[in-house]
Amino acid sequence: MTRQRLSLLTPLALLGLLMGLADISHGYAGEDEDYYMQELLTRDQYNMVQMLEKPVASIPDRHEHPSQNPAKKVPKGKAESNRQTDKTTADTKSVKTANKKAEKNKKSSLKTANSISEEERRYNSIKEECPPMGLETLKIDDFQLHASTTKRYGLGAHRGRLNIQAGLYEDDLYDGAWCAGRDDPLQWFEVDARRLTKFTGVITQGRSSLWSSDWVTSYKVMVSNDSHTWITLKNGSEDLIFRGNREKEIPVRNIFPVPVVARYIRVNPRSWFNSGNICMRVEILGCPMPGTWYHISPPSSTAF
Repeated sequence: MTRQRLSLLTPLALLGLLMGLADISHGYAGEDEDYYMQELLTRDQYNMVQMLEKPVASIPDRHEHPSQNPAKKVPKGKAESNRQTDKTTADTKSVKTANKKAEKNKKSSLKTANSISEEERRYNSIKEECPPMGLETLKIDDFQLHASTTKRYGLGAHRGRLNIQAGLYEDDLYDGAWCAGRDDPLQWFEVDARRLTKFTGVITQGRSSLWSSDWVTSYKVMVSNDSHTWITLKNGSEDLIFRGNREKEIPVRNIFPVPVVARYIRVNPRSWFNSGNICMRVEILGCPMPGTWYHISPPSSTAF
């Protein structure tokens, strides 16, 4: 009986022993496999880290000059002095640059100012305006005033002064304007400056009257040095026609595009108020030129 039991246990024990050995060998193999895998992974990671770190180590510093030796160390005092020198040099350069910019801006501003002043001078020289010659203030006397025709003595050239006033009765010797004897475009009112004068403009009014409405609506201006040959002011190739008055009391001033130098000046009416006659009061703007005075000349010719 005992032998039978032993014979049965022996195979079972052997089977159990074999199974235990198989488990142990399997565990060792698994552990070895895991160990080797971990080691391989660690080595690969280490190699990858080294490959990534090598280029980084080979990149030079941007602020470092290639010729400088990184192994050499500059003494602290010398480095500070070099820094101060560099700073001083940079400050000097910035100051010089600022001074150059300031000088450049100053020159450009001066140039601009000069160009503006030159333009203003040119404009003023072209549009220069002289003061009144004195028809209103009687500085120009009656012998210096002439006309083509006269309606009557009280309306003669000596009455063609700016702002002159008519008397209560207009048939006396003191009427309020020069009035032409005929109403046509060949009439003129003339001023003899008795010396070369730079003429710059004309001021006109209508007739001072309580009963009549007479004024000139447009006119030409002519100049001469001998009272025989006359030159009409032009706008390019055409005669320049100035706009006159719209009523009889308000003065209208016209400035010439370019000043003209002459001794005589004429105002030639070209159109007038439809219900009136050619009548006007005048002031001439002019600057006397340096030179001698002329003697009183004989009455001017009526030809243009």
